[in-house]
Amino acid sequence: MSEYYRILGVPENATAEQIKKAYRMLARKYHPDMNPAQDAAENFIRITEAYEILIGERKPPQTKSAPQWSARDIARERAKAYARMRYAEFRRRSDAFDIPMHSLLWPRWVNYFFIVFALFFITDSILPKNTIKCDFRIKHYKYFDACGKVYHLADPHTTVEGQPTGDIVYLRVTPIVGFASSYYIEGDNQNGFLHIQDSPTEYIAAMYVLLVLSVLVLRNKTKKFENKLLIKFGMCIVFVAYLFVYFIWR
Repeated sequence: MSEYYRILGVPENATAEQIKKAYRMLARKYHPDMNPAQDAAENFIRITEAYEILIGERKPPQTKSAPQWSARDIARERAKAYARMRYAEFRRRSDAFDIPMHSLLWPRWVNYFFIVFALFFITDSILPKNTIKCDFRIKHYKYFDACGKVYHLADPHTTVEGQPTGDIVYLRVTPIVGFASSYYIEGDNQNGFLHIQDSPTEYIAAMYVLLVLSVLVLRNKTKKFENKLLIKFGMCIVFVAYLFVYFIWR
C-alpha cells in the first residue's frame, strides 16, 4: 500500500481529505486534455488507480499470493481505468454537442419571440396599405419632407428636369407600423404612385429569413455544433439589422 501513497505524494498516515486533495491536484496536472505529454495518460491512470485503492473503491491487485497474475491484473485495471477516463471525456463532449439548438445562447422562449417579431412585420407588410395626405416640400434634390419624415425620391424625380412641383403628397403606408412604400404628388405629371427608394418595406425579406431560422431552431434538425452557432448568429444579425432600420425610420 505504501507505493500508492508514494504515487500520490502523501504520507502513509494521510487522511482521506489529504488523499482527495492530492489526487485532484495531480489529476489536473496529468489529465490528457490539460497535458500534451506522451506519458500524461499513463500517469493519469496510475494516480487514478492509487486514489481508488486508497479510498477503498477498488481492491489492490494481489502481488504476493499470486505473483504470476499481478502484472496481468495491474494491466487489466489500468486498461479499465483508462477506458473509464476516455468514456467520461466522450460523454462530456457528447453532452456539449447534444445541447438542443433552441437552448443554445438563449432560452427557448426567445425563439418564440423572434417568430412573433417576424410575423408582426410580415403581417404589416402584406395587409392593404393606408393612404395619408401630407404637405410636400423638397428637402434636397433626392429627398422630400412629408408629415415630419424625410423620404427618398423615386428615380424619375431625382433629375433636374424631373423635379416635382406641388404642395401635397399622398403616401401609402403600412397599416400597423406606418412604413411608407410609395408616394404620389398632387399635380405631378407622373401617373400613379412611385416607389420610395430605401424604404423599410424593401427589407421585409429579412423577416422571412428570421422566421425560417427561428422555426429551424425549434425543430433542431442539425446536430453539428458549428451549424447551430452559425444559425443562431445569423438570427442575431438579422434581428439587430432590422431593428436598426426600424429605429432609423421611426
